[in-house]
This record gives sequence, C-alpha cells and structure tokens, in this order.
Amino acid sequence: LEASGLGVRLETPESRAGSSSPIFVGAVLKTDDVVLMCDTERDLRIAYGIVKAWCYMNRFDLSFSKQQVMAVGASLAGREVHWSWAEGELDPFVTGMDRPLASYDLEPETYTLASFIDYLGDEIDVTLDPDFALARRLSSKATPVIEKMRAVNDSVTALARSDLLATMNALYRSAIEYPSGPT
Repeated sequence: LEASGLGVRLETPESRAGSSSPIFVGAVLKTDDVVLMCDTERDLRIAYGIVKAWCYMNRFDLSFSKQQVMAVGASLAGREVHWSWAEGELDPFVTGMDRPLASYDLEPETYTLASFIDYLGDEIDVTLDPDFALARRLSSKATPVIEKMRAVNDSVTALARSDLLATMNALYRSAIEYPSGPT
C-alpha cells in the first residue's frame, strides 16, 4: 500500500524541513484488523482493492460484516457508496500474480457511510474528536450509577440526613477540640 502512493502521510518537522519523508499512515494494522486512510474516495477504493487483491492472492477471506467505511470531516453518514474495480484497474498496484486480476476476482460492494467506527474497542467519529469515545462510554456506564445514586438519595429522609450531618459535625468538632482523644 505504501508503495502505491495512496494513503495519508503525516508531516513531521523533519519532513517539512526536507531532511526526511512524511510518515506513511495510510494503513494501520493490528492483528487481523486493518484501517485504511486516504485523502479521496477514489484513493480509498483503489487501496481497498489492493487489500482485496492481496487477500485473494494469499487465500485470505475478508469479513464483509466487520467492514466499515467513514468519511472523516464530512457529514455524509448514511450515504451509500458502490465500489467496483474495472478489469486491469489494479494491475499497476498488484504484482506477483500468475495472471491479471479479472473483474470477477473483485466483486462489487456497497457500503453505507458510518458516522463513527469501532476500531479495537475505541469509537472514532467523523470529527476525530478525542473525547467522542469517552463521552459515549461514560453515557452508557454512568447513567445506571447516577440513577442508583438518585434512588438511594431519594430513599433517605430529611431527618436521617440531618442526623448524619449532626453526627459528622460532632465527630469533626471533637477531633479539633480534643486532638488527643476524649478525657
């Protein structure tokens, strides 16, 4: 993928100064999970075609049910995209096959653009907001805790609260007035 010239590259101070190349981050791999990042939908379609061709050549199966497509920075969630690859379109990028890929090797696919994706347990939204996953996680986990706290608070009578406050006040004052303990 990196050799194809497709995918996002991360500028560094060194690459801006011309002393090194930008870092390729067009594909992030972790075990059997892959994230492809490209600047245009066309580049992403071609990069995905390269991955599909590699999987085909090496007898790997892609899990269509786990695949997600998201356009970062755009509010295109819900839009359907139809991807297909013309015969020979991937030939400049795919090498090492005993024959060229035929159009039937790469079946067309349809995706609905997602508003967020789940990658290795972290949710990433179209804005790339670092707090997005945290907010979703907290809202789902904090709500039951807050409701339970409200129920406990509502079950305590006003008299019990005042008794508790008076006891706490007495303990606090006794610790201040008699630091060495009761005499």
